[in-house]
Amino acid sequence: MPQMRVEETGDRARLRSWAGDAVYQRGQAYQQRGHVHDLAMSESGDLVAWVQGTSRYATRMRIGQQQFESDCSCPYGVACKHAVAVALAYLMRPKQALPLPVVGTHDARLVRLDRLAAPWSPTIEASGDPALEAFLGNLSHDELVTLMLELTQRFPEVRDALAVRQMLTTEDIGQLEADLSRRIAAACALSDWDDDWEDRDSPDFGPIRDGLQRLLDQGYADAIVQLGEQLLEAGMEQADQSHDEGETLTEIGSCLALVFTALPRSTLAPDEQLRFTIDALLRDPYDLCYGAQQVLAYPYPPEAWSVLANELLAQIATFAPVGGSFTRSYERERKANYAILALEKAGRTAE
Repeated sequence: MPQMRVEETGDRARLRSWAGDAVYQRGQAYQQRGHVHDLAMSESGDLVAWVQGTSRYATRMRIGQQQFESDCSCPYGVACKHAVAVALAYLMRPKQALPLPVVGTHDARLVRLDRLAAPWSPTIEASGDPALEAFLGNLSHDELVTLMLELTQRFPEVRDALAVRQMLTTEDIGQLEADLSRRIAAACALSDWDDDWEDRDSPDFGPIRDGLQRLLDQGYADAIVQLGEQLLEAGMEQADQSHDEGETLTEIGSCLALVFTALPRSTLAPDEQLRFTIDALLRDPYDLCYGAQQVLAYPYPPEAWSVLANELLAQIATFAPVGGSFTRSYERERKANYAILALEKAGRTAE
């Protein structure tokens, strides 16, 4: 199969534009540190690789003539640093290098990515082991319950997996909210992280993300927004201690993205939704709230933006004149930028 090859300078520039400077630089660091393993090509011409971060992620990348496309098993999903690392690992191969190996549809990485792309279902997948399926199928209900209880005692990961499944299938929304609140507190409870990160268990935000998605699918936007406030506060405290090359920040951000998806569907008034969003962005120094951009692009009425603009202008008026502390000047400048945005959206361009 012919190998993709285009001018590296042009492709790398387009790659940076596609991913953004921050994601590009993180992906470049991953590639330079040798985090990309088993680079191959699918039968359809996509690049496929394992990328080692806090976990090992399956990543697929397509380098087209006009655009890039990617998917990844990481929480970010698309246009992530793992995809950038895979693209750079290919683009920087020596021209005399041997062709990449071609993998079929049964490759473990492609199977994992295809499963992640499928809609979530509470049904239990078949094990793929006919003998095991036959054994389990011949057990009575009581025998299955006894077996599962024994496994939960011996294997904590089985107990946690069943607890997550129980959480996601409950019809009691109040119980689901309480479970998610406890999981947010637990996931953000690790402290004193250091350079031994690779020897530690990273926080698991997957159940939180799945639970928020279930609430969203069921139409409980207000509950998600309320949990989002807790997640942002706890997530920023966790980010202060995170030394895992941004993996935990990405996980928290992917959960918060669902909060911002729910916000326009909530019962909060339009100006309150905008206030929640701008307040979150101003409090967040870690770019956890990248999902807030979808709220800023939402077609809110000019009147809502006008209310927000008045509030921000009033806050700016309380700041000391320019020339004070750097922190205060920086905070004033950020609020001024959002005030300008609000004035533009409100149609008050003269101001």
